[in-house]
Amino acid sequence: MVLAHDRMLDIPGPLGQLLPEGLVRGSVTVVEGATGAGATSVALTLCAAVTAVGEWAAAVDLAGTLGGEAAAEAGVTLERFAVARRVPPDRWATVTSVLLDGMSLVVVEVPPRARPADARRLVARA
Repeated sequence: MVLAHDRMLDIPGPLGQLLPEGLVRGSVTVVEGATGAGATSVALTLCAAVTAVGEWAAAVDLAGTLGGEAAAEAGVTLERFAVARRVPPDRWATVTSVLLDGMSLVVVEVPPRARPADARRLVARA
């Protein structure tokens, strides 16, 4: 039996004010925006919150542009943060699927021409 509070990941700081109940394990949250709008910063802040309490987080970085220094500056515990770099667009769903099995939080850069069926399967798996 899993209690409701065991299914929650608290998010501290200003982002926590937007998510007062935290993140529910198994849920899917979309963070999107134009280049430079701060979507990566928000995603790294979520990763920082998760790794700070001893959980694992991962990112699927299609272009290979997510840097460890930026993650560390956001407060991510790098020892608990895995990054799959330069994932070919046709393999993103497979890589994401594997990470969903072992991580508390998975940040995914979805390719522009992702198949909706792949996205639906991943949401169901989460």
